[in-house]
Amino acid sequence: REAGNVGHALRAATEAKAELLLKVAEMAGEMRGLVEDAAAARLQAREAEARAERVEALLRSEMLQVEELLEEEVARADTAAAALRREHETMRGERDRALAQNRNLSSENVKLQA
Repeated sequence: REAGNVGHALRAATEAKAELLLKVAEMAGEMRGLVEDAAAARLQAREAEARAERVEALLRSEMLQVEELLEEEVARADTAAAALRREHETMRGERDRALAQNRNLSSENVKLQA
């Protein structure tokens, strides 16, 4: 009878061990899946970071180009403004000479009429 009890207990222990091994295998599979998911997430994060760095470099390059274009436009505007100032001074000088000549002619006209 004791041998039957021992056999029964041994069978129960073997079944419990088999169930535990099955659960451990299932958990190991789940862990493997989690590890693979984590690795995939890390890879995606690295790829996203690399894309962000490329976009940042592209934006920096485009900003430099815009700054250069703005500097060129400012230089052109400064040159045009200087040319307009010179033209304005020239026209003012011509106007002043014409006014002086007109005064002289008016003065001579008054003398001739007298």
